[in-house]
Amino acid sequence: MNGKKFLLAIVGAFILMLLLSALFNLVIIKDFVQSHLADSIARDKFIMPLIVIAYLILAFFMAYLYPYIEDEDRTDNARGIIGQGLKFGVIMAFLWVLPFNLILHGGFKFPGLALFFDTGWAVVEQGIGGVVIALVYSRKFFKGKELEYTTRETWKNYSDTQISQPMRQYWPDSLAEIIEVVKFAEKHELQVRAVGSGHSWSDVAVTTDFLVLPQKLNKVLPLEESLLKDNVDTSTLFRVESGITLRELNEILESKDLALPNLGGYDGQTIVGVISTSTHGSGIEFGPFDQSVESLELVGEGGKVYRIEPANGITNPSEYKKAHPDRELKQDDDWINSVVMSMGCMGIFYSVILRIVPKFYLKEVRTMSTWSKVKEDLKGGVLKKHDHYELYLSPYKDNGDYPCLITERNRTTDIHNLTKAQKNRNVVSGILASLPYINRILNFIFNLDPKITPEIIKSSLEGQVDDYTDISYNVFLVGKPSRITAYSQEIGFPMKDHAYIKAIDRLLEMVHVNEAIGELYHTASITIRFVKASKAYLSMMHGYDTCMVEIITVKNTQGAFEMMERYENEMYKYSGRPHWGQVHSLTFDIIQKLYPKFDTWLKIYNELNKKGTFASPFTKRVGFSKETVAGVS
Repeated sequence: MNGKKFLLAIVGAFILMLLLSALFNLVIIKDFVQSHLADSIARDKFIMPLIVIAYLILAFFMAYLYPYIEDEDRTDNARGIIGQGLKFGVIMAFLWVLPFNLILHGGFKFPGLALFFDTGWAVVEQGIGGVVIALVYSRKFFKGKELEYTTRETWKNYSDTQISQPMRQYWPDSLAEIIEVVKFAEKHELQVRAVGSGHSWSDVAVTTDFLVLPQKLNKVLPLEESLLKDNVDTSTLFRVESGITLRELNEILESKDLALPNLGGYDGQTIVGVISTSTHGSGIEFGPFDQSVESLELVGEGGKVYRIEPANGITNPSEYKKAHPDRELKQDDDWINSVVMSMGCMGIFYSVILRIVPKFYLKEVRTMSTWSKVKEDLKGGVLKKHDHYELYLSPYKDNGDYPCLITERNRTTDIHNLTKAQKNRNVVSGILASLPYINRILNFIFNLDPKITPEIIKSSLEGQVDDYTDISYNVFLVGKPSRITAYSQEIGFPMKDHAYIKAIDRLLEMVHVNEAIGELYHTASITIRFVKASKAYLSMMHGYDTCMVEIITVKNTQGAFEMMERYENEMYKYSGRPHWGQVHSLTFDIIQKLYPKFDTWLKIYNELNKKGTFASPFTKRVGFSKETVAGVS
């Protein structure tokens, strides 16, 4: 916890709430106080000091508790910060005011009507106090002039599966500050690593030394068209800092009548987080995020800045050299195809130039089918008939077959029927996902009678059948159900000769074994997406169109990680490539067999890591970096 912000939050909330209390009692209900409470206040001289002390204690506890409940994923803009602070303050008002007012009512004989008014006003006071605390703690407000960092803080990913206590956590807000962090780390022979929004289940972001966080690196940057080649189409180029979230970027692009060509089901990640792990949506003509990158800027060892592009990149070398003589332009296919999907192992990304598209609308149609029928559709070429096609498959049979929810999305210009009602799809699941402790509730239900799990999954799929038309990013996103904390493993399979279907059938057989022998159950459906090949050397889609199969379980599902380990080990027989950002146990030998360009990737990695500045527990575990060990004789 940042001590300065903690104290500032206490003082700010205390003063403002006390002033609002004075406004209420001395101005708004002045006559009521004088006629009903004057005698009580005069008789009990401890009332006023008690109220002041109570507000100070309240401000202390609010400032202390807020960092533990703050959801940074939903506070990436001013509206989110204010909304979460207001919600927090209102909850605190009810938790504090009711018992405190009962004391006043019993001990000091305050009239019930006064307590009713006071309780209502307290909701206003504490709501505003919560907003003050949220703003103080926010990384996007009250920025200091110096590079911000903290010590003795714990970092966790969103599902609490990865936890570390690095020496320092940094929040740079410029290229110069990233360079400063890298140089300082090297000066003290320490390692540095950047993280996105913390939505990876793997240990890819864990570090022991310096962790660079993205919240302040969220700005749109000038394209600098004068540095580009004359024949470059700049109308759909967009340059942003590495820490901007997809949610922020979608809103900015929409305001300019632009859009990302494809999205996954969640928008809380940073742009570089999804790029550097080859995150994807679904649609056989659309590759993963890394295929939208035209150019990227990376801070390497020594604080050196690289601009990296394909061999026929968009930047004019001579103009770039004039403008930035201290930087290096790398227009090299091996470099861009290695660095763009490097999981943060080659340096700290500062910015990217994306190739985006004009704004568009999608019509989504969801229908129920069965796995047997869907397999025939896939073999019959259904993927070519839709812009975006994905499946949610129950791993448990119903009436002899596996229930399957088909999602078809296609671009449309017919938007005259858009209504507010359409924006509220999946209302029931959205409400359930917003409930406090929803994960514990779900686990209680699943553990109470595990055998009802298949019926719950089937019902959840049937409840999502609908038609929906909206702006593209609203249709792509799952919405509130994505807030349910889960574990996830995703594995990619070649599309050629429909080999992926054999892999999925084998996976379903293993699910049955888990149920029959171990009474172990999946607590969510299996998601199946289809992605165009990627040029990135360590992308799960490198070299061929890929079927991505995601296995999800609610957090704390019994035997979840053990089931996933069995699946991963078996799926290697089908050329399965695990997603780098999700649950996996990849090793050096396996990576070499799965990725034909791994040696080239490793060569670039070693060139950018001569001092080991960007090594980490992850790079050591998978064998990217080697330790110098003195042998024992």
